[in-house]
Amino acid sequence: MTRVRKGNILLKLSEENLQKALTLYFERKYFNVFIPNGEKDLRFYIKGNAIMFALFDDNNSLQASMDIANSILDFDDKVVIYFICNSIENKRIIQQANPLFFTMTTPLVMRNLLSNMQSKASQLREQHNNITSFALGIYRYNTQQASLTYKINDYETEQHLTKKENMILSMLCRNMGKMVSKHRLLTEIWNNDSYRTARSMDVYITRLRKYLSQDDSIVISNTHSLGYRIKVIDSTS
Repeated sequence: MTRVRKGNILLKLSEENLQKALTLYFERKYFNVFIPNGEKDLRFYIKGNAIMFALFDDNNSLQASMDIANSILDFDDKVVIYFICNSIENKRIIQQANPLFFTMTTPLVMRNLLSNMQSKASQLREQHNNITSFALGIYRYNTQQASLTYKINDYETEQHLTKKENMILSMLCRNMGKMVSKHRLLTEIWNNDSYRTARSMDVYITRLRKYLSQDDSIVISNTHSLGYRIKVIDSTS
């Protein structure tokens, strides 16, 4: 029986025994577990994969760990970030730093760990999915109706989107200004991260750019084939 991978997890922990225990635990749950050896490894894992969960500890530089966590959030959304934290002061700092940072004390109760993180992930997903309407320059985008509308000279035009066009644009708009990894787009929309599906997605991105071409301030950018980002450029700045 083929084991289906459920997502990617980044472990950046200083305690070797805890790291091994978590790796074994997640391996049994069929997750890819990345344990970076140094800064180069860390950046490679963040940029090359859609990280689903990230776990840090407070035994080293807490600020450095939070900087890494923020770099993950800048690249992709819907990431649940936990700090394995025994210091009350550090717990306060972490919780004040970002509402997407969560803390957990050791020893970990393994049977509760995954369900706890998945619950947090569901809450984040629900918050994102509750937003159904976006203003994009001269356009109004409605995810439920899968439509883009714009008005020029009192004449309104509506562009209906296909299912995949709507899913891609929705993911980009829910992360306005952030990079959405190509890996995440492919795995969540096509359930397959391959060269063929990547080429197919490029075609959909080209279509979306064409639909939005009536407003030059709207940009869908591609950064070194790592992912896509949508933003509206302020012409006054």
